[in-house]
Amino acid sequence: MIDPSLGRPLYRQLADLLRADIRGGVYGPGAAIPSEANLIERYGVARNTVRLAMEVLRDEGLVVTRHGCGTFVRES
Repeated sequence: MIDPSLGRPLYRQLADLLRADIRGGVYGPGAAIPSEANLIERYGVARNTVRLAMEVLRDEGLVVTRHGCGTFVRES
Protein backbone atom coordinates (compact mmCIF):
# COMPACT_ATOMS: atom_id res chain seq x y z
CA MET A 1 0.00 0.00 0.00
CA ILE A 2 1.20 3.49 -0.79
CA ASP A 3 1.06 5.89 2.14
CA PRO A 4 1.66 9.62 1.51
CA SER A 5 2.18 10.19 5.25
CA LEU A 6 5.35 8.06 5.36
CA GLY A 7 7.63 10.83 4.18
CA ARG A 8 9.12 8.52 1.52
CA PRO A 9 8.46 9.68 -2.04
CA LEU A 10 5.45 7.97 -3.61
CA TYR A 11 7.43 6.85 -6.64
CA ARG A 12 9.92 5.10 -4.35
CA GLN A 13 7.06 3.37 -2.50
CA LEU A 14 5.60 2.22 -5.83
CA ALA A 15 9.01 1.01 -7.01
CA ASP A 16 9.36 -0.92 -3.72
CA LEU A 17 5.98 -2.62 -4.25
CA LEU A 18 6.72 -3.54 -7.86
CA ARG A 19 10.25 -4.73 -6.99
CA ALA A 20 8.78 -6.99 -4.30
CA ASP A 21 6.28 -8.36 -6.84
CA ILE A 22 9.07 -9.05 -9.33
CA ARG A 23 11.30 -10.72 -6.75
CA GLY A 24 8.34 -12.62 -5.33
CA GLY A 25 7.45 -14.08 -8.70
CA VAL A 26 4.21 -12.19 -9.29
CA TYR A 27 5.82 -10.93 -12.49
CA GLY A 28 8.28 -13.48 -13.86
CA PRO A 29 11.03 -12.97 -16.43
CA GLY A 30 9.56 -11.53 -19.62
CA ALA A 31 6.22 -10.74 -17.98
CA ALA A 32 4.53 -7.43 -18.68
CA ILE A 33 4.26 -4.96 -15.84
CA PRO A 34 0.73 -3.49 -15.68
CA SER A 35 0.17 -0.43 -17.84
CA GLU A 36 0.58 3.12 -16.56
CA ALA A 37 -3.18 3.54 -16.56
CA ASN A 38 -3.65 0.34 -14.55
CA LEU A 39 -1.02 1.33 -11.97
CA ILE A 40 -2.49 4.83 -11.68
CA GLU A 41 -5.92 3.37 -10.98
CA ARG A 42 -4.70 0.57 -8.71
CA TYR A 43 -2.49 2.73 -6.49
CA GLY A 44 -4.18 6.14 -6.83
CA VAL A 45 -1.02 7.90 -7.95
CA ALA A 46 -0.16 10.37 -10.70
CA ARG A 47 1.27 9.40 -14.08
CA ASN A 48 4.61 10.99 -13.21
CA THR A 49 4.80 8.84 -10.06
CA VAL A 50 4.46 5.71 -12.19
CA ARG A 51 7.03 6.95 -14.70
CA LEU A 52 9.55 7.75 -11.97
CA ALA A 53 9.01 4.33 -10.36
CA MET A 54 9.63 2.64 -13.73
CA GLU A 55 12.79 4.70 -14.14
CA VAL A 56 14.06 3.44 -10.78
CA LEU A 57 13.37 -0.18 -11.77
CA ARG A 58 15.01 0.33 -15.18
CA ASP A 59 18.08 1.85 -13.53
CA GLU A 60 18.26 -1.21 -11.26
CA GLY A 61 18.14 -3.47 -14.32
CA LEU A 62 14.91 -5.16 -13.26
CA VAL A 63 12.73 -4.05 -16.18
CA VAL A 64 13.02 -2.95 -19.78
CA THR A 65 10.63 -0.66 -21.61
CA ARG A 66 9.80 -1.21 -25.26
CA HIS A 67 8.35 1.88 -26.87
CA GLY A 68 4.75 1.26 -27.86
CA CYS A 69 4.71 -2.17 -26.21
CA GLY A 70 5.08 -1.64 -22.47
CA THR A 71 7.43 -2.47 -19.66
CA PHE A 72 8.61 -6.01 -19.05
CA VAL A 73 10.60 -7.84 -16.40
CA ARG A 74 14.13 -8.29 -17.68
CA GLU A 75 14.97 -11.85 -18.58
CA SER A 76 18.12 -13.31 -17.04
